[in-house]
Amino acid sequence: MVLSVFQTLFINVEPFRQTLLTLLTPFDISKLQLATGCTLSGWEKETHMNILDDIFENTFDIVLMKELGMTIRIFGSDLDLIEKRLQDPLRHFKKFRDQKLFHIFVVVSSPLSRNSSTPILLKDFRPEDLRNTIAEDMTSIELANSYSSTVAFSITTLAKWILCAPYLSGSLSNAVPGWIPLFNARERVNVRVYMSTFSSYDSQILHMDQILLGRVFGCKDRHELLSKLDHLAARCITINSEGTRTEYLKAKLTLNALPDIYATARAGISREQDILLVVNAIHSINAAITFKLS
Repeated sequence: MVLSVFQTLFINVEPFRQTLLTLLTPFDISKLQLATGCTLSGWEKETHMNILDDIFENTFDIVLMKELGMTIRIFGSDLDLIEKRLQDPLRHFKKFRDQKLFHIFVVVSSPLSRNSSTPILLKDFRPEDLRNTIAEDMTSIELANSYSSTVAFSITTLAKWILCAPYLSGSLSNAVPGWIPLFNARERVNVRVYMSTFSSYDSQILHMDQILLGRVFGCKDRHELLSKLDHLAARCITINSEGTRTEYLKAKLTLNALPDIYATARAGISREQDILLVVNAIHSINAAITFKLS
């Protein structure tokens, strides 16, 4: 077999090979392997084929949050499709061409305290004994004058992932908590992050509308969502200081009066501290679809 000049360089010139792998996304590397017949070593696969690098433009923020003791939950059935795309790019192209739009969801939380595993949707940088005397919001100048450059940088960096205290004045709307688009995603990947407010950051119940719930589980419409309730599953990657684990979220239909649904949910998660419950209320039939982020 006669190798092309590119194949020869890629196989034999280590600086060229490593520079190229560093510049490309995992999906681009997967297509490169398909086109050239070249393979990666085990170390190269571990370093350059991380699925998160195919979702986010950079993963520095995730590393920072992990170092700060926070938990990052990344979920959605499209995680499996992104993984399959890396494994077999040709099959993916034959099925979707380049038209597939992926939907990924993220919830970031901090522990309630050092001695509690109960998650809260807030990262408070204010000293515990001074939280009642320091404002919840500051201008960028006040932030720079009040905190070290490291803390100020962390606040401005993490504010797009989780409610921070203090937050930059004017950056937090008065809207209800919700799933906000994250502008740190690869092309054709839609990422939404759950952003809380100061009045609800300690709630373990997160609301999600039916359109977004369908996207979590890969359903095209309401009919498909309801018809597949017994089989709805979505992959979830959880990252924290203990490492990374993968599990599958299972949806559940609860047929009760809505107040009973929330009472049951609150009672259930109060017994399981490290739990967040996502709820979609189907008001027309007085029921709710729920799933747990553990």
